[in-house]
Amino acid sequence: MIRFILLFASFIFVSVFTFGQGNFLGTTQNGGLGGIGEIFIANSDGTGVQILKTLTGDKESTGNYPSELVQSTNGKIYGITTDGAASNLGTLFEFDAATNSVLKKIDFSKDKELAHPFGNLIQASNGKLYGLTSGVYRNTTLISSGIFEYDPTNNKITKKTIVGTNNGNLLLGSNGKLYFYDIGSILEFDIQS
Repeated sequence: MIRFILLFASFIFVSVFTFGQGNFLGTTQNGGLGGIGEIFIANSDGTGVQILKTLTGDKESTGNYPSELVQSTNGKIYGITTDGAASNLGTLFEFDAATNSVLKKIDFSKDKELAHPFGNLIQASNGKLYGLTSGVYRNTTLISSGIFEYDPTNNKITKKTIVGTNNGNLLLGSNGKLYFYDIGSILEFDIQS
């Protein structure tokens, strides 16, 4: 039997996962005052919904249109936003359950040669997070899309490789390699390279 337990008018859920002692933690791509997303927590029976962060899109915020969330081995939860914040090119953010706070960690920018992250984040066996962007820049000129690596221990983001026009989410194989879809092909990326 399937039971619908959470209902938000005009929200589009991106992710919901079990968190803590039976709670749900999730994101919406729409909703909130600006209609550009929220991060919420709810009891496992659908009651007690609490909005942790309403996204505003301004340069001080965590950006617009949040993605799926991933819980890191450091106990914190990470996500990305596609747009908004300082350069309107998206962010990587952290949720700390101990303080119930959402912190912007990275502003994607042309200076970092990365823009508009999308899809999901994956944590690999090396403890680093990996994701996809729909924009990679060279000397402020858009050239392609790519894979990025984020190290939570030092708050450093690195462009790992340039790919075509990737689509969708990353998958972590049992061999420790990342897989993703790119215009009719499934591609493999070795995090060791």
